Amino acid sequence: MEIFENIINSYANESITTNTILAVLLMVAILAIYEFFVYRMVSHRSFYNKSFNT
Repeated sequence: MEIFENIINSYANESITTNTILAVLLMVAILAIYEFFVYRMVSHRSFYNKSFNT
């Protein structure tokens, strides 16, 4: 149990703000949209799979 307490305490000291979380989520969304369109353009004619893209 001491191992789990050490892990939890190590994360409790981090100062992650709401702005940091929102910025990371925004960047992930932008990269996901970019990947969505690149996959759609590159593989649309040959092997495009709508369910995989979603």
